[in-house]
Amino acid sequence: MALIDDATGRKLGRFLRSDTTEANMEMLAAWIAAFGRPMAIYSDRASHFRQPQQAGRKAPQTQIERALAELDIGLICARSPQAKGRIERSHGTDQDRLIKGLRLAGACTLEAANRYLKQVYLARINERFAKEAANPADAHRPVAGWDLEAIMCAHEQRKVANDWTVSIDGVRWQIERGEQTGRLRGRRVTVERRRDATLRLRWGDRYLKVHRAAGQLERQLGWDRPAAPPARAVDLPPCGQPGPGAQEAGPSDRLTTRLEQPGDSPAARPQVVHKLHSPDDEATHQADPVMHELKKPLQVHNCTRKPKPDHP
Repeated sequence: MALIDDATGRKLGRFLRSDTTEANMEMLAAWIAAFGRPMAIYSDRASHFRQPQQAGRKAPQTQIERALAELDIGLICARSPQAKGRIERSHGTDQDRLIKGLRLAGACTLEAANRYLKQVYLARINERFAKEAANPADAHRPVAGWDLEAIMCAHEQRKVANDWTVSIDGVRWQIERGEQTGRLRGRRVTVERRRDATLRLRWGDRYLKVHRAAGQLERQLGWDRPAAPPARAVDLPPCGQPGPGAQEAGPSDRLTTRLEQPGDSPAARPQVVHKLHSPDDEATHQADPVMHELKKPLQVHNCTRKPKPDHP
């Protein structure tokens, strides 16, 4: 991916794994952080830039359109490759010179390719082809006071339930007691999916502290999970991945049954009896009782329940 300043020909590029909304936001954030907020962005008509107009309906706003509007940056979508011929011709040059340079440098990984692109190739390209603008006044506007990490990320709306919980990707997050107010229940809050794979929960201009709430299955089985530490309450870890600075969960972080109280001796502790179904289940039970319970088949009794004769 590459961006070119129309006035000077100055170029900024980066290798990314795919052409997605997050990748384009990363490129735009890199340009804005380096040079400031431009007046407008001239791009193609890919779906992550602008959704096509539907018959009788207004096209929904994309995440990039929303982010550029917050930064007061215009978006111009070209209707043909020739309309943005400057970047297309630049790509043609890259497909010749850049590929040969990567081969000579022995860049075989994404990190090595980006390092060569930034330190060697773009430095030579800008030195040779960039020029002074006809108007010496820089049209870029300052970026001070703008939170690029909060703006250049995907935003989603969620509704706060009556118990002050918010559901994100099938997981319920409990808003901490100090953040709970009567005005918050039933309101819409914004979930920010940051580019560093963390989540933030925002209500207006205020970030809410949350921790993971016990699910319905956990409550039925009598399992409790300790709340997240306050220092990590704002950063919600993504699905299946630990958040920044998180360590691997130890025995104290795992789900435990309520029959096992801290401080009880093994002799006085009540024993939980499990019915094992196979040697694999027995091994799973010994390794992790929680996973054993989750893997047990559900028993559905399809019978008619009748009240006792003396039932009122």
